[in-house]
Amino acid sequence: DFDNDGLEDAFEDGWLFRRRDGGHLEPVLEQPATAVAFGDADHDGDLDLYVGREGPDLLLVNSGGRGFLPAEGLPPVEGRTVAAVWSDIDNDRDLDLVALRAGAPAALLYNERLGRWRAEELETGPGTSLWVGDADGDGWMDLQAGERRFRNVGGRFRLDTGPRGSPPAGRRLEIRLRGRRSNRDGLGARLTLAAGRWRATAELQRPGPLIFQVPGERPLDYLRVRWPSGVLQVETGLSLPGEVLLEELDRKGTSCPILYAHDGERWRFVTDFLGGSAVGHLLAPGVWNTPDPDEQVKVPGALLAARDGRLRVLAVNQLEEVIWFDRFALLAVPHEPASEVHPDERLAATVEGMPSPRILETRDATSLAAVDGAGLDCSDLVRECDGRWPDGFRLLPYKGYGELHHLELDLGRLSPEGRQFLFLDAWIDYSDSTSNLAAAQAGVTCVPPRLEVPDGRGGWRVALEDLGFPAGLTKTMTREVTGLWDPADPRLRIVTNLRIYWDRVRAGHALEVPPGRTRRARPVGARLFRLGYPRGYDANDCAPDELWARHAGTYTPLGDVLALLREADDRFVTTMNGDAIELTFTADALLAGIPEGHTVDFVLQTEGFGKDMDLNSAVPFTVDPLPFHGMTAYPPPLPAAPLEEAWAGRRVESLEEGLDWRRARQGGIR
Repeated sequence: DFDNDGLEDAFEDGWLFRRRDGGHLEPVLEQPATAVAFGDADHDGDLDLYVGREGPDLLLVNSGGRGFLPAEGLPPVEGRTVAAVWSDIDNDRDLDLVALRAGAPAALLYNERLGRWRAEELETGPGTSLWVGDADGDGWMDLQAGERRFRNVGGRFRLDTGPRGSPPAGRRLEIRLRGRRSNRDGLGARLTLAAGRWRATAELQRPGPLIFQVPGERPLDYLRVRWPSGVLQVETGLSLPGEVLLEELDRKGTSCPILYAHDGERWRFVTDFLGGSAVGHLLAPGVWNTPDPDEQVKVPGALLAARDGRLRVLAVNQLEEVIWFDRFALLAVPHEPASEVHPDERLAATVEGMPSPRILETRDATSLAAVDGAGLDCSDLVRECDGRWPDGFRLLPYKGYGELHHLELDLGRLSPEGRQFLFLDAWIDYSDSTSNLAAAQAGVTCVPPRLEVPDGRGGWRVALEDLGFPAGLTKTMTREVTGLWDPADPRLRIVTNLRIYWDRVRAGHALEVPPGRTRRARPVGARLFRLGYPRGYDANDCAPDELWARHAGTYTPLGDVLALLREADDRFVTTMNGDAIELTFTADALLAGIPEGHTVDFVLQTEGFGKDMDLNSAVPFTVDPLPFHGMTAYPPPLPAAPLEEAWAGRRVESLEEGLDWRRARQGGIR
């Protein structure tokens, strides 16, 4: 199913066919071949095609609506290829390829990702049959070509001359896969079945079921699946013999750290933060992001209260990423109850559009009339911040992307006097490196939010090219529109193709809170500890184990980390998922002398960096190299100088170290 439409396509007699509704086959591509292998070579969620030929082989990359395009950078495989199999032969989570050639050594093409390949040869001898699988149960894919067997020892094939065993008899388990973010067939998925000390690992290399024979009478402990998308999934409670349809979980492996505040009684969820801090994030082929390591987030006063003279907040790394925390500070912003204060909680598409550290105060922010792109009145949906928002646009098959859509606003009730601002409460379903790659291959370009106004001729013109977008979960963006709109035609519209959901849309007049009115304090305590994984954004109820891999490398030791968090100096607290930092601030330093009758909200100032495990991100599986302020690229041309505090810590040697598979039931069985 190369187009992921749920219909089985075909390759036959040198032709690739697409199956249409009604069952008929439509020719798509003529490609004479001596061998073919389908697999997701670039891990973008659709199947690519390796074509063995009488001459240089081809890798055809599935580019969505633009068809199959020849890959660049593939080492030449000459001669006549008689068989080809995709397999992760070096256990680095991506698909490599074995091509068996007549009268020549087999070609081993190691996938270095992002269009990079490394070629080796393996002398296999005569024969035209090729099998790749885990013959000895050690989790490494072995190989048989013709009559010769090779054992995979740490990613290198060694000729196996030992006695041949017979396939074990046992209870049959037939497993079919259905991908969601991965290709629909699940090709390239790796499955591990465990029962006591017995283990069996297999890869899905061709459409259809995988069949395991489980020896003995012991019940199964778990089935573990590593999908081509990188999602790890575990199922327990399987019966033998049996048949299983397993659907890939739609799980979000990466986002941002989560902030909680203590209200004097319990932890309260605030929001996520450091949304712009990602390093190695692919925007398009060959184009990488510029991280924005500093951010301000509002902590409403109702969520943060003193206890024993201290104010406490909690920063939690609870997804599949490494977070480097560098600095924290807390601002108290007193104001009259009739006014609101807001930092600018947005990200920008350009360095020039990045928000300033200002805090605005408004007294008259008022909801606006709104109409979506279909002409539907959405005013009621954007009146309150209540979890309802316009969502009538069509989603594209690339995470984070939708069709081009807009929200039209009417500023008719806003006076053109003074400084005018938009106050936009919204959240974003982020794209990631893989979806950006897939979108770019299909010819889809990211359109960050822009602000348009009527051009006086029945159309629209751009008034603000980089409006910005919300920094993760629901936050308040502030954008000045003074001089950008015409009171004679007070309409404006926000245009984007990102999955942004506007929860509340208001406009009003505002002034910047003078720095002398705020109180700023650095933490007086910072403790790094293992919290676990909050259930439903509730830090009072945490699971001890979760199904997240960890970047291999060194993490900061648990305990007192205050010295690393008081200044932005690239002396990081390096955290893995399940880690949390409890920060304490002296209440008197922030609250003493607040004028009577005033209320107080807080703003947390943070700096840091983060990195996910997306297969198409830069250096996605190790803590190293460390980022630093001022770096011009990631990985940086020169590594950051190692610091004693950051390196004398906890070691994680492998990506899946410490995972408790038995306790990580995920529930994807159909």
